[in-house]
Amino acid sequence: MNKQLKFNRDFYKDIQFWLGLAVLIVGAGSMVSEHATNIYFWLNIAMVILGAVTVVDDLILHRKPAKTSFNYNYLVKNKRQ
Repeated sequence: MNKQLKFNRDFYKDIQFWLGLAVLIVGAGSMVSEHATNIYFWLNIAMVILGAVTVVDDLILHRKPAKTSFNYNYLVKNKRQ
């Protein structure tokens, strides 16, 4: 199994999930009343896509970034002296 694509069990605790869900719902709800020739229809489609990407992104745990070779503790210790 790819370690980079683990399910985030605490997704509901993150504000990013709730904002993405709100954008998805608002975009889908307001898209119903617009015509396909209207610019707001296409903006609502963009909102739905953005909301869906945000929600899916929050459901996936991302791999931790690689550690750098730079030692910040060494810098802080030498700065005090």
